Amino acid sequence: MSEVLSTLNNPPFGRKVFFVNPSFKVQSRIINVLRENEYEIYIIQRWRDVKNYLSKNPDSICLMNVDSQIPIASWIAMVYTFSKERVLNTIVCGFLTEGAAKNAAKVLDVIKLGAGFNTTSGDETHVTNVLKNIFDVLGAKGRRQHVRCSCFKENAFVYVTLHDSGGNPTMLQMKIVDISSATVAVEVPEVLRGKLKIGTLFQSVIITLNGRQLNTGLKVFLLKKTEKQTEIAIFSYPSNLPAESKAYIRNFISDTLQKEMDRCINGMKEDKTDYNMEAASMQLVQNAKDAGVNVDAANKAPASEQADSSDTDEKPAEESAQSNADETAQSNAGGGTEDGA
Repeated sequence: MSEVLSTLNNPPFGRKVFFVNPSFKVQSRIINVLRENEYEIYIIQRWRDVKNYLSKNPDSICLMNVDSQIPIASWIAMVYTFSKERVLNTIVCGFLTEGAAKNAAKVLDVIKLGAGFNTTSGDETHVTNVLKNIFDVLGAKGRRQHVRCSCFKENAFVYVTLHDSGGNPTMLQMKIVDISSATVAVEVPEVLRGKLKIGTLFQSVIITLNGRQLNTGLKVFLLKKTEKQTEIAIFSYPSNLPAESKAYIRNFISDTLQKEMDRCINGMKEDKTDYNMEAASMQLVQNAKDAGVNVDAANKAPASEQADSSDTDEKPAEESAQSNADETAQSNAGGGTEDGA
């Protein structure tokens, strides 16, 4: 487990967390627990979509499972390219692995991983706690306490039953504006505007989220006027809301946020970069450095010093560096790491 880089510039409203190519264990169990702890988590299944998602979400945390899809050296090369792009260089990256932790030292020699090089093998509770600590150090929650999603595009309503002076019941529908696992905000219908008070309790309420019904009580927590002079009521749930109801609300929120996230990259071109070639190029430079060639100095030398001298027998600096790199690569043939990192 590598050290996580703390920062004094954590965004006040938190960071989104992206898991790329998560293992079955991480996706099916660990992510669920993290969502229960109110981290805003998204899943990217394909490496070719990583830059599209992250370019829309600067300052996010991105944890990549480097055990599959492309070699670990290619994951390293991908992260290395982030530093060259204005939006992507704000992303805090980390690696996840079941069995490649032995390569951590080599990885960290090449790139800096603000969210660490982390093993997901072993006890799930321990792994979850490690990830929570990483997220907290990096300010994933910020000032907010709960993940909330907008419901304008969803089939989401609150139904309350009112009784007239004669005791006759009438069911009233209220459109859900947004929802979290702690509160639900609704548009107050005209018949109730100006009549609700903070603390008003509705004993029997039905919440519908894309067709599924939850029966509960709700209390008015806050009332707000909008610019259009309509009214928004924010309700809180009872303290004894069943765990399965709260879990369903969180799942609805996660699914809705993921759908919206997927929608935002529709039509964007997938990443066609050959990161195997990028990794090979990085390895060539490393071989040259291992051979004692000052690659950085050679790259920064004045053009007049790098010019080809056809009337001398001396090799140009770049050709000499390439020759040394090739000799080093040949001498290392058969002795490199499996991942090429």
